[in-house]
Amino acid sequence: MRSTIVILATVLLFLLKSRSAFAQKYVVAGTAELASGAEGGGDGASVVRRARTAMRLGGEVYVDESPKDIISAAGLVEMEPRVMVGADARYGHKLSERFSLNAGGIGYFLPRTLFGGTADATFRFPLGKETALQIAPTINAYFLGNDLPQGAVVFQALLRVGIYVKL
Repeated sequence: MRSTIVILATVLLFLLKSRSAFAQKYVVAGTAELASGAEGGGDGASVVRRARTAMRLGGEVYVDESPKDIISAAGLVEMEPRVMVGADARYGHKLSERFSLNAGGIGYFLPRTLFGGTADATFRFPLGKETALQIAPTINAYFLGNDLPQGAVVFQALLRVGIYVKL
């Protein structure tokens, strides 16, 4: 009986110890950014104009064992010249603690629709242990939706500026 208890205790300790050795921790962060820039395409394909000003509130997550691979998503609100609501989702690859490259999909769905692709280079400048100023030159290309002229593509070159906070 005593040997059975010792064996069970040993097996239990081994299982608990090995579980903690393989545990993954998810690292979560939030961002708040404003974006504006230039856009062209659409019905005035050769005309470049100031892009719509937008606010981006989002988050990102990565596994501590693979901190270079980042998944992020955000809600988007274009504030002018008219209000539109949308979202984006991106995969990012961190090249250093302060620099990452990201690509994904972007879309606006209220009150009209615009869908396309997005890519950016994100630079982070530390403001504290868990916060940073985030600057991201961004390219968007919209090729689907009822807010596009027939057969047109709209391109945007934006500069996003905001705050990054690890949660």
